[in-house]
Amino acid sequence: MTDCIVRPTEWRSDLTRPPSNPSRIADKTSGTSGKWCSPFASQAPAAGLTSYDSALASSLFHEKPGIVLDGPTVPYIQVPVGDDAQLWIDASTLLSETPRAKGAKEFSSIHVVAASSDKAMTMAEDLQSSLTKLGKACRSYAWPSLKADDVTGEYEAIFRITSEIILNGADRTSLLVFVAGEDVSDMAVAAILGMLPFRGIQVAFIAPWANYVDPLGRLSTASGLFEYTADQPERMGRAPFAAVFGPLAARTFSKPLAPWEPLRPSPCPEEKPAPFKIGGLDLPMVTFEGRFEDGVARLAQLLLGHFGPEL
Repeated sequence: MTDCIVRPTEWRSDLTRPPSNPSRIADKTSGTSGKWCSPFASQAPAAGLTSYDSALASSLFHEKPGIVLDGPTVPYIQVPVGDDAQLWIDASTLLSETPRAKGAKEFSSIHVVAASSDKAMTMAEDLQSSLTKLGKACRSYAWPSLKADDVTGEYEAIFRITSEIILNGADRTSLLVFVAGEDVSDMAVAAILGMLPFRGIQVAFIAPWANYVDPLGRLSTASGLFEYTADQPERMGRAPFAAVFGPLAARTFSKPLAPWEPLRPSPCPEEKPAPFKIGGLDLPMVTFEGRFEDGVARLAQLLLGHFGPEL
């Protein structure tokens, strides 16, 4: 949000009621032009009045910064296949090829999750053995065997495993390794597991599949309860995986962010605009200043109006 230069005797930027006779407010000591807070941007003086810069007539809030987020990218790294037709990935390859979190020189802890298949569990055990030889301790977890329509079981497994990961010492510089089975929905499970702790940790996904699966497409868990679509701008350009390892030729998946189209419902009298930006994305937030129960009812009304009564 743009800065406001305000005389203490006139008005403050945190007041929701604008002054009765707004005028340009400038820092007379420095000669710089005043800047209007976004709630009052429409009341800025017209171009040509006093020394107010006409470039600021339309609020800087709506102009700067523009979108500063990059589209997500995920590298696919080829690893060899053994005589038993199983992927062979050692710890040194995994650790050297997986990008670390920003500012981290190494992964603070390693957490390996195996899908519910014999091959995935065997591959996870081999990887843990390779990590041990490098002197790297790791924690292991097992994704349970669930029916495709077991919504409750899927929900409980997601939060049980992420809770265990946190309790086992994970932080924002940790690495989560997910060894997939035959089901492509494992990719969505891995994305959600990596997204929940600390707003996201680095995830290395091991995909034994004979065909590429786009990690930046619409990922859905088996029950359909959880989804992750990386090109949604509200994901802030965050890719679900730091790297994908598999038997196919190396490549990079990339996708531009979709247009940002936030909901902008007409505010009711109890709602006061309180817009701000994250990553250049204008978030049309409002503050409800009525009774709590009225606010809950208003939120329910908006949700039903957007998603329909089947919500």
